[in-house]
Formats: sequence, structure tokens, C-alpha cells
Amino acid sequence: MKITLIAPFRYLEPDELHFKEAFEELGHEVLVNHFGSYLTVVMKGTWVDPRVLPSTIRFLIMPDNYERYRSYMDAVTPLYDRVFMFNKDPNIDGEHVIWLPAGYNPRVHYPEHGRKDIDVLFIGTKHPCRDWMENIPHLTAYGTGWNRNVTIEEKRGLYSRAKIVLNNHWESMPGPNPRVFQALAHRSFLITDKVVGIEEFGFIDDKHFITYKNFHDLLQKINYYLTHPDERERIASQGHDFLVKGSNTFKDRVKIMLEAFT
Repeated sequence: MKITLIAPFRYLEPDELHFKEAFEELGHEVLVNHFGSYLTVVMKGTWVDPRVLPSTIRFLIMPDNYERYRSYMDAVTPLYDRVFMFNKDPNIDGEHVIWLPAGYNPRVHYPEHGRKDIDVLFIGTKHPCRDWMENIPHLTAYGTGWNRNVTIEEKRGLYSRAKIVLNNHWESMPGPNPRVFQALAHRSFLITDKVVGIEEFGFIDDKHFITYKNFHDLLQKINYYLTHPDERERIASQGHDFLVKGSNTFKDRVKIMLEAFT
């Protein structure tokens, strides 16, 4: 089947790249930003007016925080045949608006072997609800507003070098966010805030990753696991092994989309 993928491809690691490869791996021909195919898939879509899209089946994938784009989403959702959302939102009905969890790409998200010389790593956007991270000792941060953005290859190296990978969700964005899956895919030891919906995948806190309740709790757990490498590596390995045995790749997510198409 021919599929049109409407997406900007403007980030160093765009989600649209992972979806494109997943469609192709499943045997579909993907035409990027070229109108006229049977199924049109739009990534995020805040930069395109859906009314100018071909009158085919139209899917919208929203990988970002719904609350940040509430007015936009309320306006365009009726214009798409299906809307797929990374975060669990009350608007999800399982028919028109469908939860499409984030995932990982085994071609690019995998561990490298080498030294562990980064104590605590965070890769993501710096915004006001994450200002408190600046007070974390031993923190190395990359991404918009921090140091600089990193390529897929650089990210793989950084995750593999990190003793601890820190995760924090956007406010009002029930997870799990992509960082959860990517960190586990790199066999990183993950400390995260509460992950809404993670239990639906079978993941278990204190077995596959560690959660923190507040800043004081986070600091205590960072200090503990920095000095207990055997426990840290055991949990990281358990999280990685459970992830790769499950259905958590972008190809698995595309299968969910195609089921909605049929």
C-alpha cells in the first residue's frame, strides 16, 4: 500500500523517521510530503491545514503534550478519520481518538559497550517545570535550552555511558513518554517520575526501573544507586530484557494504526 507521510523532518531525531521506517519494514511504500496516496498520515500537523490534504483516509499522530495544543487539537480532530495520541487523554475513545503509545526503534536504540562515566543524564527540552533539575548534583543535560541537541548516534553513546538516566514528563502529560522506552532500549538504569499507564505494558517499578516521588526522594535514590552498581545494572538489564521481549517497537505501533485503517 502507498502511504503519504506529511511531516517536517526538522529535528535531529524525528519521530516521523521511526514511523517511516516502520511502515516500510511492513512492506508499504512511503511517499514523504507527496499528496495523492490512499492513506495520508500527518505527524503532529500544527504546521499544515488539514483542509488542504487529499480527500483520502487521513490519520493524525500527535506525539506531543495534548494540553500544549488543546485549542488546535479541538479544532482539527473532527477533520481526521483517526487521531493517535502518545499520551493518555480523556478524549481517547478507542475509535476516533486512539492511544498510540510511544516506542523505540531497534535499529537505532540499542546499547553500546564501554565506560560508564556520566553519573546522571537527562536528554530533553528544558522548560519551566524542569528548572529544578539544575539543582541535581552530577547532572549532565542535553537538549533544547540545556547544552545542545544531540544526534541519534550521540544519544546512543550518551545513554550507554550513563550510570543513571533521569526521566521527567511534561506537566499534564500522562506517560509513558518516548524517553521511557528509549532509555530501557539502551539498557540504561532509569529513574523516572510516575509513569501513567506503564502497568498496561507489564513493567514493574523497582524491577524494571525506579520511580521517585519528589525532589528529596530523587536525590536519595540517585545517591544510593550511584554507590550500588550491581543493583543498578541488574535493574537496567531486567528493564531492557523485558522491553525487547514485548511489543514496544514503532513497528508494533504502526500495526495498531493499520488495524484502525482496516
